[in-house]
Amino acid sequence: MAQYDPGAITINPWPPVRQLPDGTWKRVWQVALKEDMLPDMQLDALSSSISTQIVADLRAVDQRLSHIGSNDFAVCLQQTAPREITASVVTQQDGWSDEYYFATYQLFKCIEERIGTIDKIERQPKELWRPWRRS
Repeated sequence: MAQYDPGAITINPWPPVRQLPDGTWKRVWQVALKEDMLPDMQLDALSSSISTQIVADLRAVDQRLSHIGSNDFAVCLQQTAPREITASVVTQQDGWSDEYYFATYQLFKCIEERIGTIDKIERQPKELWRPWRRS
């Protein structure tokens, strides 16, 4: 039997999720990029497009997720510095629901594909986060 090494565990600091007055749930991610964002980046349109893509991806993964609609997972991207954005995620269900783990990792991939190379997520190197971390 292989020796278990608790030091090999990587803890990712998920930001807190809080319930809003309307009953939805919100979590705000801090994402640092390796390069400055393009000055004409349309983050509102991109937020909507990414939300739509993630909901479609969730529904395609498993028929049991076919109930998830466009209001169930909404992303709002905001630039906070030339190389930093916040990614606010508002969900209808508690933000700790299993399907939202997958959706969050999809969000990171979308940011990398559509905005720029991620350097850090919540102040940790992106390589410590899925989908880049392999263990």
